[in-house]
Amino acid sequence: MIIAPCSMKTLAGIRAGYADGLVGRAADVVLKERRRLVLVPRETPLSEIHLENMLALSRMGVRMVPPMPAFYNHPRSVDDIVDHLTARLLDQFDLPAPAAKRWEGMRAARGPKPTAADSPPPDFPRPRPTPTWSSHGLRRLPRLSRYPPERGSAAAHRRRGDAGAGHRRRRERRPRLGGHAPALYFDHVKGFTDARIALNVHGSWANHALALGLPKETGTKEQVEEFIRRWDTFPVAPEWRENPLWAENTLEGEDADIFRVLPLIRLNDGDGGFYIDKAAVVSKDPADPEHSGKQNVGIYRIEVKGRRTLAIQPVPMHDIAQHLHTAEERGEDLPVAITLGNEPVISIVASTPMEYEQNEYELAGALRGAPAPVSRAPLTGLPVPWGSEVVIEGVIEGRKREIEGPFGEFTGHYSGGRNMPVIRVDRISYRTDPIFEHLYLGMPWTEVDYLIAANTCVPLYKQLRRDFPEVQAVNAMYTHGLVVIVSTKKRYGGFAKAVGMRVLTTPHGLGYAATVIVVDEDVDPFNLPQVMWALSTKMNPAGDLVQIPNLSVLELAPQAVTPGITDKLIIDATTPVAPDRRGTYGTQVRDLPETAEWLARLQKLTAAR
Repeated sequence: MIIAPCSMKTLAGIRAGYADGLVGRAADVVLKERRRLVLVPRETPLSEIHLENMLALSRMGVRMVPPMPAFYNHPRSVDDIVDHLTARLLDQFDLPAPAAKRWEGMRAARGPKPTAADSPPPDFPRPRPTPTWSSHGLRRLPRLSRYPPERGSAAAHRRRGDAGAGHRRRRERRPRLGGHAPALYFDHVKGFTDARIALNVHGSWANHALALGLPKETGTKEQVEEFIRRWDTFPVAPEWRENPLWAENTLEGEDADIFRVLPLIRLNDGDGGFYIDKAAVVSKDPADPEHSGKQNVGIYRIEVKGRRTLAIQPVPMHDIAQHLHTAEERGEDLPVAITLGNEPVISIVASTPMEYEQNEYELAGALRGAPAPVSRAPLTGLPVPWGSEVVIEGVIEGRKREIEGPFGEFTGHYSGGRNMPVIRVDRISYRTDPIFEHLYLGMPWTEVDYLIAANTCVPLYKQLRRDFPEVQAVNAMYTHGLVVIVSTKKRYGGFAKAVGMRVLTTPHGLGYAATVIVVDEDVDPFNLPQVMWALSTKMNPAGDLVQIPNLSVLELAPQAVTPGITDKLIIDATTPVAPDRRGTYGTQVRDLPETAEWLARLQKLTAAR
């Protein structure tokens, strides 16, 4: 029997039948002699082809051990492998494993093997069990995938200084995991001895469905429709609770050091610093603090400037900017509570473009189907989620600004540095062993595009329907709704353009919608081929393009000539109705009534193959 560690590249070579390196040639000989071959992948499979190679080799008679990135650390014997796998299995059931039975990889290889009396090194990469389901907060995640310490070709390239290969990898477009990507949980982070970081919690349609309590297979349009149905139950008042989970530990005053609590990492290599970019920031209208509807829960990018100093970017169209403006007019600071590691529904409502007097916690209750649990922050008195991992309290200091940025944004571009308001941190409350939830932004699609998709479409749809009940559907999913697609019936000529103009005056439209495409009611705005058909056959540039100059847009929009100001465009891709007589439209070709039945039959037959 031959046991050999190998890379994913070597696995591919063995499967293809060509020898590449000592392990590949040895495996080729062993297979030809029909001897037993055990391969231990030392890299985590990151693509479908990796899994296909492993499956094909299994069918060839190769025994495949589960991937063990730790194999780069040179086990002494088969006993090391067995001990390591046993420890990992016990960890998954939260059972204790003797120290003598836990292989420590390279650290153990440098010295004597540990005994039962020895304690492992403090930064030893012990596999932790995936966070279990609980009834609260971020830890209620059914699709967390734990990632082990980094090993493999990427680390090897860095050790060798292979700059050319690194440059090629950065230049090439990487494949994305797509609509079924899991949430990621990292508990052994380079540079930290005790870090827990969650990423991609909302980073797929499957995860978004689970956050809403839907089956993960629920389609995109169906999720939007369910969101609309639940919106109809809004508002659902929150439930006040004592003994919040985040109150286990506290740092106050000079001891309120961000770096003692959060394992801060740089998201993109061009970022100007460390960022907190998935926190729900809570504030109130200083002129009417008792009005629960005038409180705000929103997600904003926050740069860590120092132990107790943060810089925040409040987009002028957002409620927190109005709160800050009022506070500064009164000569006051604005109290804020920054909450991290929240229940996934809280992140959804915190990134929803609601109207000024609408309460995000009341929408969370509608989406959850039960009141959202909240507690009062001890220093500011602000209502914060009961199940948060971390709550940071302080004030936005009135009329104080510092340079913030650059930062890789949802537009796929870096935004430059600008003077932004400054937060002074006065108190940090946090759970024992808190999980730091992070949000990656960059070239779409990333997690943020899933997070702000359905929750941008639905309020826009509801706001339009109040004035134009003819509106059938709204798609504002693309690049945070800088493009909005609306399908509508038409009462009279020019009606579609009026709908487009109304989009631009909604809370979302004021800061984001730069291009509005209006299509007929029988065109599905979530079906891009249908939208392109409408643009191709219904839109006449002579009268269907309405360019409106000098309108507001968020400063991050890269197409704006002056930051915050841009021209906007309405595209009428609907069939003209009286008195608009343009075009020569004959009867539209439509499917026969029995088409749907036959389509269902064909889909069933195809699925059974």
